[in-house]
Amino acid sequence: MHSPVFGIVMLIVCVPQLLACGANPPAAAPATTMAITAATPSVTSWSSPTQLGATAPATPTTATNTPPAATALPTATQPATPHGTAPATATNTPPAAAASPAAAKPSIAPSSTPTAVTNSPAASSNPAEAQQHLNQGKSLLNEEHSLRLRDALAEFNQALALDPTYGDAYGYRALTYYHLRDQQSANRDFDRAIELSTDDDSRVVWYFWSGRTYFAWGDNDRALARFEQALALRSAAATLYLHRGYTYLAMNNTERAMADFDKAITLAPEYADALLARGGAFAMIGNDERAVADITKGSKLAAGYYATAWESLLNKLQPASGGLNATERRAAVAWAYASSARWAMSSAYFVSALNDTAIATSLTPDDPYMALLTGSILANRGGFYHDEADGELAKLEFTRAIDLATQRINQEPSAYLAYYIRAVARNSGGDTAGARIDMQKAIDVCDNPTDKAQLEKLLAQFK
Repeated sequence: MHSPVFGIVMLIVCVPQLLACGANPPAAAPATTMAITAATPSVTSWSSPTQLGATAPATPTTATNTPPAATALPTATQPATPHGTAPATATNTPPAAAASPAAAKPSIAPSSTPTAVTNSPAASSNPAEAQQHLNQGKSLLNEEHSLRLRDALAEFNQALALDPTYGDAYGYRALTYYHLRDQQSANRDFDRAIELSTDDDSRVVWYFWSGRTYFAWGDNDRALARFEQALALRSAAATLYLHRGYTYLAMNNTERAMADFDKAITLAPEYADALLARGGAFAMIGNDERAVADITKGSKLAAGYYATAWESLLNKLQPASGGLNATERRAAVAWAYASSARWAMSSAYFVSALNDTAIATSLTPDDPYMALLTGSILANRGGFYHDEADGELAKLEFTRAIDLATQRINQEPSAYLAYYIRAVARNSGGDTAGARIDMQKAIDVCDNPTDKAQLEKLLAQFK
């Protein structure tokens, strides 16, 4: 029997919170969402646009907006990625194999010509079989739409049972734990992979992914240390500068983040993710002209759903937006990444969706919507792969969304959007009665007639 979350249609509805200065509404959501307009929220600290989308967990739609091309570390072991913000799979496939025809693929020159990983199995009872299990595990992680995490984990376990000193097996098992959201196991195995690596190419990859794991769980200090260790070995990898820049941005060090984004673009002038990241940073410091230029160029290079996701931020920056304060600007950039994650989820690109949600969460860690979105992605992934464990992970995120929404409600009892988010999280976790109570409360305190009518329609869907 599947977890109840799999049978629940997620009611994550498009609810833009318009800024006090009168911002344009966000770009249209996918066909599976409902649109709803909103007045300026009463919680002034939560006055950024938040767009919430709806999809059914069990059967994500076919990907029609293909994510842009891969941008990977230039090593033989670097996993591929749909659009560059995060590798989607743990494979030995060169980055070009994951590229979309519609997207530009940056050419990132390594500091030296990459070589194949040399830490092959040490002497064991059957080294050839250990290698075979490693290769089989990697093949199970080869395509995002056929990601078989638990089967891959079993293969890497078999490889390590045959050879406990097999560095790459630890590294790829760590990547699998990363996708399974098991931070402790992932970093334990990354540490072991780094210790056992016999060449810098593989060591850089495991430093990088260890940093990505720490970043995904908000441990920015350790993430920064890992990226710096990787850069000490590979100083001309644009991807490393990009992700160290994300970390600086999360740590509110915009100046250092901008320097890293600049370096990534210098190394790879058509690196869409770096252009979008720098554009977002320009937006955060109020340089709207540079922000629009970078986001426009990055969107054209990215194409597909990723480009569409940034349209709402462009819509806010095209008019003079000097009235936005720093908090609102930061939240608007977070929204762009959250929007990208929602579009990725609708096309079943779950790894990309979770990666973009991690960036959004790093910018606004107290926003309950980010937890709700993370839970929704996990629920969709679990339904897609019929994996009950993802349902349990999703419930943890829904609980976190409920807790964060409750904090907002305690700060401002008339925050109807907080009641709405808590209602959706409760419904997604199987608490229909609590969801109906919260949705009714959202209706009662909502002072916008259009939103009130939409919320009343949603209430009827909580059965």
